[in-house]
Amino acid sequence: MTQEDADAWLAGATEVFAPKPSDPQLIFKMEDPNVFLEFLKEWYRDPARKLAALDQDFSKREKHEGAIREIGGVQYLVLPEEWLFRIYLKEARKAGCDCSFADKTDWTQKIQRMWCESGILKHTGNGYRYRYDL
Repeated sequence: MTQEDADAWLAGATEVFAPKPSDPQLIFKMEDPNVFLEFLKEWYRDPARKLAALDQDFSKREKHEGAIREIGGVQYLVLPEEWLFRIYLKEARKAGCDCSFADKTDWTQKIQRMWCESGILKHTGNGYRYRYDL
């Protein structure tokens, strides 16, 4: 066998039995605080979302999905918990995020704790507040 043939055979065998790893694709996880913040920014800017303004009452009858409120001189986006997690999970799946975290028992409480520790979710002494910095 010539050196040229041997090199070609070795390259083919290496490709089959020891391939080079492909470039890893970034996998975004739904529990990642930065993924959640990006979701909130897009969600807040979406004109199709019905947000109650500062001077407007929040009403489920009016089908508001959230409200903008000023608390202590800071504006917050306030979202009902059940709507937040239903919409967030749906949007995270649509965006191709890894949503395996949602398969865990009590995933909503666990993700709230993680976001609280990262400073995204506001925490009071007795529980979590569902408000987010704008």
